[in-house]
Amino acid sequence: VYSSGNQSKYYAYTSVGGGTPGMTVVDTGSDVYFVARNMVGPNVTYTNESVVLYYDFGNRSVTGVLAYAPVTLYSGNNPVVSSSINTPIVVTESASAPFIGLMGVGMRGNLSPQLFFPYPYNQAMAVNLPESTLSFGLFTGAIDSTGSSYIQLENQICNNYGTTIESNSANCWNTFAIPVNSSFNNGDGTYTESTMNGVLDTGS
Repeated sequence: VYSSGNQSKYYAYTSVGGGTPGMTVVDTGSDVYFVARNMVGPNVTYTNESVVLYYDFGNRSVTGVLAYAPVTLYSGNNPVVSSSINTPIVVTESASAPFIGLMGVGMRGNLSPQLFFPYPYNQAMAVNLPESTLSFGLFTGAIDSTGSSYIQLENQICNNYGTTIESNSANCWNTFAIPVNSSFNNGDGTYTESTMNGVLDTGS
């Protein structure tokens, strides 16, 4: 991943449907890929469904047409991994230059391109901003080699725009049921521990 000059956006190089690779914003606050129509290659299936997407923490929106196409990530000029042909994307009439679109990597639904990567690249994702990398793969155990910890989210139903993901019958992760253990200072040298459900928000 690369950072823009004002440090407000992070981007990677991607292509859609065999099209030309271009700078694509990586957004943890949304979960769908949208791209300008002129950057879409020939390997795409369009629908008649109009979709409004909200991104940038819900502060911006874009309208486009739902389509299905493979999304390819690049490292420099080299393609690294491609999603399946049934990856949901939204094709818009234009995008904000110099970017060709936006890749949502949030986990609120079964719509993000990374969920359509081949195994094991569809299992987990880590953003390492100091090293400017996106990592995809299977992280084993509660803590991986980088010291990051992981929790298993519960599944729930949501709008998946007709997509299906093998090996997972549910459509979304329930981000409103994350058990968090808290320790409260009673002010007398003792502490009270309590476990309560919290909200996991990839956009804050």
